[in-house]
Amino acid sequence: MSILCRPMEAIPLLAVLATTGRTNCNVPRVSLTVSDVLFVTRTWNQAFHEHVRPSFFIIFNRIKSLVAELNSVFTSPLDSSIDQSSQHARLEVLQGEFVVFADAACKDLRSVAGIIVTKANSEVVEAFSAQLQVVIPLEAEAWALLHAVHRCLSQGWHNVTFAVDCQLLVWGIKARKTPNWRVAGVFARLLDALDCIPSASVVWIPRSGNEKAHKLAKWSFNSYQFGFFNAEELAPLVAI
Repeated sequence: MSILCRPMEAIPLLAVLATTGRTNCNVPRVSLTVSDVLFVTRTWNQAFHEHVRPSFFIIFNRIKSLVAELNSVFTSPLDSSIDQSSQHARLEVLQGEFVVFADAACKDLRSVAGIIVTKANSEVVEAFSAQLQVVIPLEAEAWALLHAVHRCLSQGWHNVTFAVDCQLLVWGIKARKTPNWRVAGVFARLLDALDCIPSASVVWIPRSGNEKAHKLAKWSFNSYQFGFFNAEELAPLVAI
């Protein structure tokens, strides 16, 4: 299993969930699986460093328990009433004077950021894309948001809500803790930039709510065209 590849490397719960696209699921329901993951990691480390030969059946049963628990969470339907209330809550938090949507397309050692700035009434103010020199998806998401924050700073926009569909990134920002050591550099710069806009907020939205920024990033990625776009230029791009 891939989780056994690196000795002594912790596996954050949200990182595990991110691989499934279900990072918005109910975290307490999978809390028991964290101990399973830590057990497997600890057992691997003992075997690697101390040459302790663990029992095959003990490890096999714990892995089966882990897989069964995760599968039950990832395949179970979400409570529709909770989902509807969450949708209303998201509509309420996207009420700043400016709402900035940011996303990144990352593939084949290339990344592109797509940013769309709107007024609270959904009127598009501007949109732009930028090529990124990163290959890690989480790092690309962080750089996309950093580009958005820098743009707001340069324009003097302070009553801003930044909307992204990477829950791991939002979790890290709210906890002020990098979600992955590989993105520590850009994450520190992102926190510094956000501190310059104390009235701004960063919220998570589902991919469906961030579709325009996603399509802009994807179009720029495929066409190798970057820069600023007005509302008229943007419309056919995000309709692709």
